[in-house]
This record gives sequence, structure tokens and C-alpha cells, in this order.
Amino acid sequence: VIIDAPNIIPIVEQKREEPEIIEPEVNEKDEKMKELLRLQREKERKEREAAIKLQSFWRLIRTRLIFKFKLKKSKATKIQSFWRMVRARIQYKENLEKRRAIILISSSIRGYQIRKAYLPERKEYRYRVNVMREMVSTEKTYL
Repeated sequence: VIIDAPNIIPIVEQKREEPEIIEPEVNEKDEKMKELLRLQREKERKEREAAIKLQSFWRLIRTRLIFKFKLKKSKATKIQSFWRMVRARIQYKENLEKRRAIILISSSIRGYQIRKAYLPERKEYRYRVNVMREMVSTEKTYL
């Protein structure tokens, strides 16, 4: 009993009763069911772990294969690149020799054509030089 001081009226405190937890009756069927569910979950967990291991292993194998393929491919690419470089050098040297030969032939032809075109002028020049010499020599004889 609690007494409220200002009013001095006794207040009766009520006790609250906690609800009773009713536990279901557990029989053998329920126990077997729980055990089956636990075993099934365990089996599913093991299957998941096995699948994860298999996937991980396959990723590893695939990665290794891809790496080996890329490595072989890069080696093959390097060999091909080297061979192309060798062929390009050979072709460059051949082209250089051909170019030098072409320049030599064309310069010889141009020289021949110029000499051929200049020959009449040269003959005329020599003729005029000879005429001048004769004039000078005849002039000397008159003096």
C-alpha cells in the first residue's frame, strides 16, 4: 500500500502478471524435421562451397590459359615484328641501290643529251676562234 501524501488516499499497487510463454509440445516428428532441415542446410552449404571452389579453380585455369596464350602471342608478335624489320632493311637497301643506279643512268643520259645539244655550238665556237686566229695572223703579216 502506498500512501499519497497530499491526499492521504491509499493507492493499491497492482502487480502486472507477465504472460506465460507457452512452449509448444515437442514430439519426435518435430525433432526429426529439425534434424532433416539442419542436414539439408548443411548439404546446401557444402554444395555452395564446392561450387565456389570449382568456380575459383576454373577462373584460375582460365586465367593461366589466357596468360599463356597472350605470352605466346606476344612472343609471336615480337618474332613477326623482328622479321618485318629485317625485310624492311633488305628492301630499303635494294631500293637504295636501285635509286643510285637510276640516278647514275639518268645523269649519264642528261649529260649525253647536253653534250649532244652543245656539240654544234662548240663546233661553231671553234670555227669562230679559228677565223679570229686567221684574221689576227693575216693582220700581223700585213703589218
